[in-house]
Amino acid sequence: MITLCNLAALGFARFSFGAILPFMKNGLGLNYQQTGFLALSIFLGYLIAVLVAGHFVLIFKAKKVIVFSLFLVSTGMVLTASADSFYISFIGCFIIGVASGGIYVPSLGLLGQWFTNKSKGMAMGIAMAGSGGGMVFSGVTVPILIAQTGTN
Repeated sequence: MITLCNLAALGFARFSFGAILPFMKNGLGLNYQQTGFLALSIFLGYLIAVLVAGHFVLIFKAKKVIVFSLFLVSTGMVLTASADSFYISFIGCFIIGVASGGIYVPSLGLLGQWFTNKSKGMAMGIAMAGSGGGMVFSGVTVPILIAQTGTN
């Protein structure tokens, strides 16, 4: 399950952003400064989330934080995908960043609790395969989707 969470949080949401950013720039008519701010918003949201995620895990437990963050990442992706302006896409990207951090940090904590020191490395490797899988999937599907639907 953590592999699938990392697939959504890192693979689809955060790391695949670079594949769609040029098309977002063209489709929304953004300049390079605005495009840079979109990338900044994801990383700023992620930075904020990793700083406070541990606090929320202590209050609500890791699984609840992960489930809520999965809802947030999907909300951010829908908002970004349907954005018609820079500001809406900025907010959507920021939400994606916050949600990615809200999934990633508690996931690592759960892996540390669930597995012994002997098998922790393998468990983390399998869990992190989700982010690589998301990058590969988006690298294959984004060009196909662009070819079928156009750059907008």
